[in-house]
Amino acid sequence: MRLRFEKLIYFSTSLILSVLMAIYVHSQHDRNLTRTAQESQRTTTLGTFKGMLSNTDEKVKMPVHLNGINTADYFIVGAPDTVDVTLSGAAGLVTAAKNTKNFQVYADLKELGEGRHQVGLNVSGLSPDVTYKLSPEKINIEIYKRVVGNFTVRVKYSRETLADGYHIGNAVSSVMSAQVVGTRAMVQSVAGVVAMVQLPRDTKKDVTQTVKLQALDMNGNVLDVGITPETTQIRVPIVAGKGSRTVPIKFEGKNGNLADYELVSDRTELMIYGKMVELEKIKEIPVTVDVGNIQGRQVLRLAMTIPRGVAAESSSLNVTITPKEKQNNG
Repeated sequence: MRLRFEKLIYFSTSLILSVLMAIYVHSQHDRNLTRTAQESQRTTTLGTFKGMLSNTDEKVKMPVHLNGINTADYFIVGAPDTVDVTLSGAAGLVTAAKNTKNFQVYADLKELGEGRHQVGLNVSGLSPDVTYKLSPEKINIEIYKRVVGNFTVRVKYSRETLADGYHIGNAVSSVMSAQVVGTRAMVQSVAGVVAMVQLPRDTKKDVTQTVKLQALDMNGNVLDVGITPETTQIRVPIVAGKGSRTVPIKFEGKNGNLADYELVSDRTELMIYGKMVELEKIKEIPVTVDVGNIQGRQVLRLAMTIPRGVAAESSSLNVTITPKEKQNNG
């Protein structure tokens, strides 16, 4: 009895020690997993932080601002619209500056008067931790007092694209006069302001187009000046006049089947004259051939039906008619 009791005590003690050992091992495993996750997170954060701190170069195109001068009173020639800016510094700062473009490239013209100048470009609004390089660093410009001239708008077009027998009426522009702005020499070189209308080939209908105004010199060259307004709407009326047109001749049989005869005519088409509105309606000239009394080969002088109000180069034609030989069956 005593021996059985001692075995029971031994078994219970072993069981308790096994449970305690399992709990200890499990807790150590969880602690190791937690430590590994924390170290991985610290490594990722550190890598990201290092990436933001690493230096990089980025090129961005920026507009050029002209400061210190009233562009309403002066005309600036030669200033580029944009320049290239190479940004250098911490990757995070450079990327932010490139994406937001919250800085400005400018030329200070405050102390400059009329004439030619070489001006250095500057940058403002950029983080002091970001350096930059401009390309170009300097620009060559010319400053002139603005001169304004007023010119009547003339409409120009090519008559060669009109269909035969049509002509152009009085073209109407929505803008009667325009202001030309530029240097004194430029404005004095302007011979006129024109609206060039491009007419489609074989134009027969009125044309309405929005056209950009151009300032031309006496040789017809386009001048680089400012024009206000920049565009105008042009309406070009197309008027049908008198002209000529060639139309085919169509033979029509009477008192028999025309397919049973061979026809040879001294003409297959006819030139007609008159108002283009009427000529456009005529698709063919009919000629009636009476084959009721045709027994053998004959030459006939036939009249052509010419529509009223239209003239023609001829009113009749010669036709040689020959019956076709009938085939015998059997």
